[in-house]
Parts: sequence; structure tokens; C-alpha cells
Amino acid sequence: VGINSLDVTTDTEVVKSIRNMELVMVLDNTGSMRRNSKIDALKTAAKDLVNILYGEQSGSELLKIGLVPFSASVNIGADKLTSGWVDVNAESSLHGVAFSPASNIFDLYNNKLKNTNWNGCIEARPYPLDVSDTPPASGDTLWVPYFAPDEPSDTSYRYPNSYLPDDISDPDPAVVQQFVPKYDDETPSRGGPGFNCNLAEITPLIDDKAAVLSSIDAMNASGNTVIPIGLGWGWRVLSPTEPYSEGVDYSDKLTDKILVLLTDGKNDIGRGVSSRNHNKSYYNGYGFVAQNRLGTTNSSAAHSELDNRTAALCSNIKNAGVIVYSVTFQVTDPGIKNLMRNCATDGGKYFDAVSNAQLSKNFKEIAIELSKLRISK
Repeated sequence: VGINSLDVTTDTEVVKSIRNMELVMVLDNTGSMRRNSKIDALKTAAKDLVNILYGEQSGSELLKIGLVPFSASVNIGADKLTSGWVDVNAESSLHGVAFSPASNIFDLYNNKLKNTNWNGCIEARPYPLDVSDTPPASGDTLWVPYFAPDEPSDTSYRYPNSYLPDDISDPDPAVVQQFVPKYDDETPSRGGPGFNCNLAEITPLIDDKAAVLSSIDAMNASGNTVIPIGLGWGWRVLSPTEPYSEGVDYSDKLTDKILVLLTDGKNDIGRGVSSRNHNKSYYNGYGFVAQNRLGTTNSSAAHSELDNRTAALCSNIKNAGVIVYSVTFQVTDPGIKNLMRNCATDGGKYFDAVSNAQLSKNFKEIAIELSKLRISK
């Protein structure tokens, strides 16, 4: 037709959509975090992550964040007493096993001890329920309330949590410790049934930036290190089923579930406990080592078993479709570094922060990576 060329213009439109994200931070709040201002550095780093993800928004229905502070156990909150999660009727096979005769722990809290209430801490379920996301229903699926028993008032050896008169004379410290009548009408002098679990409460998945930041500020450093209990509750916060059910179903293709795990040391329930301590550990969410709740009464073997259960949880959580980031903070032990490295979804999601400044840098890196993940192509 006599036209040899034609100018053509095109327009291309790229539409970016924001993916939903559910994030839980499982953060070490153990006593060693008091050193070198580590707990303050952790609070700053965690708040930086939250602020980067939310940006200028005060909340977003597309982004929910939860928080699980842990040490020797976790605190689900005393208001969960009537939730149906807590073993109020002594149905669990672990309920009251530290006493003779076995007693309902809430009878000790409510009818015997004075000026002492359950603080919301719980104990681990028996294996393999402790490394699962099985919803609570009855029996061993329920969580036993935390109760550290009064340890003997031995004049030649000071037990770490002796808070009542013994009210019994017996050469066997186990008999003295298990004696129930000594709790009648008494007030703990120090320590008490909440010993080794002085923690801020778990924060479920919420879309309120200010509330998450406030929960981070409430964290405090106290107690021994029991990583699998904290890790297990991090999974449960993300889960769509009870005990926490704020998370969407795993089949939701528009939502990423993220878990960030940080520890400043290896599993430790009392490596330095004297051989004269018949309990062989400090009390923790798995009771005493001497109670054989970890499948052994040997302290070294118990610590190895805690590592095994940490590894099992890491696998179970990743198999559920959760993306796992792990952080070691001023850690020198190669064993815990390897455990945490293997816990991460891949090598690029493991960080080894050797200083407070590097922790801040690493959390910002995680936040930026998560921000990019939320933008779908």
C-alpha cells in the first residue's frame, strides 16, 4: 500500500501485590542475656525488624506478628486457666509427679500455699507430644501448670530453690522434697513454684505494631536455656489449630509463615549443679533430670536429648511449610552453632551475631529479606 514503515508504541504495566505474612519471633530470655547488655540489644533488634516490616503503618491485616520469650519454659498467661489447654483436673500422666502422694498442682496453689498464684508458666508434654502440634483435648495432650517444688533445707548444701521449712526429718532428700504437708498455710520465703520461669507472656499473632513493640519491651532475662519448649510454642503460635488458632491454614497459598529463632547459648538445665544435688538439674519445663522425663537420669545425656528434641522440632516445623530463620548470639560453642544452622530452612537463613552491633545488622537483613518476600511478582 506504499507504507514501508510504521511507528508503534507499547505500554507495559507491572502489578505488584503484597503477600500475607505471619511471623513469630522465638527469643532467648535466659539469665545469660543480662550480660553485655544483650537483652537490650535484642529488644532493639527485634523492634527494628517490626518497624521495618510495618513501615509507617500502625497495623495491617496482611501482616501478623507473635512473640515467644523463653528460658526454662514459657509463660502462656494465667488468664489461660479456663482455655481448655491447661490440665486443671490432673488428667496428664505428668501432673503432680514431683510430690508424694501425687497432688493436683492447683490444690497446692489455691488451697495450701499463701500469697502465691500460678504465673502462667507451663511444663512440657510427654514425648512425642512435646515435639508436635497436636491440639489439646484431654490427658497428656493438656499442659501441666509449672510448679517447682520446694527443695530440701540442707544445712551443709544449699539447694537452689529451698523456700519452705521442711517439716519432716528424713535422711533421704527426695522424701523431704516430695512431702506435701509442708505446703500447708505457708508463704515462700524466696524463689517459689515459679522458680526458673520469670518470663513475659507469649504474644499471639496480632496485627498491632504498638502492641508487639510493647511486648518486646516487657521481655526480661532470667532462667536456664530450654530451646525445644520455646521452639515448640513458636510453632503453635503459627499453627491454625489450638492452643493458638490465629494462624491461617497451611494450605493458604497467599500467606507465608515465618519463624525467627534466637539463642545465646546451648541447652542448659544446670550443667554446673553439684553432684550433691539429688535432682541432677535445676527445675525446668521438663522437671528435674532425676525424674527421667527426658528418658535419662544422667545430666549429660539429658542435655544431648534436649538437642535431639530441638532438631526434631526444627524438622517438623519446616515440614509443615514454615520458613525458619535462626540466629546465634555471641555463641562460641560449635555444637549449638551447627544445631541452629541445621534448623534454618537453608544456609542463607542462619546468622551468627558475634556482637550487639552485628545482631542489629542481622535482624535488619532478615527484615529486608522478608519485606522482599512479601512482594509477589
